[in-house]
Amino acid sequence: MHFITSDHVQLDYTDEGQGQPIVILTGFGGAKDIWRAQIPVLIQAGYQVINLDGRCQGLSEHTAKGLRMSRRAVDAHELIEK
Repeated sequence: MHFITSDHVQLDYTDEGQGQPIVILTGFGGAKDIWRAQIPVLIQAGYQVINLDGRCQGLSEHTAKGLRMSRRAVDAHELIEK
C-alpha cells in the first residue's frame, strides 16, 4: 500500500493482522522486505503489523528532500495517524 506524506513523498507500507499494532521501522538503507519471515509469527501471536519502507528505501519514493531523522519521525507519525 502507499500513502503520501505532508511534503508529497509516496511511501510504501504493509498493514496486516489485527490486534495491538506493531510498527516496524527498518534502519536506514534497509527495506521492509527483510522482516518477511517475522511478520507471520507476529500476526499469529495476535498483532497488527505495520511495516514501513522509509523514504529512499525499498519501494518508497527515492527523493533528495527530507533526508533527516526528524523527517523520518514525521513520516512514521503521519502513517500511524492515517
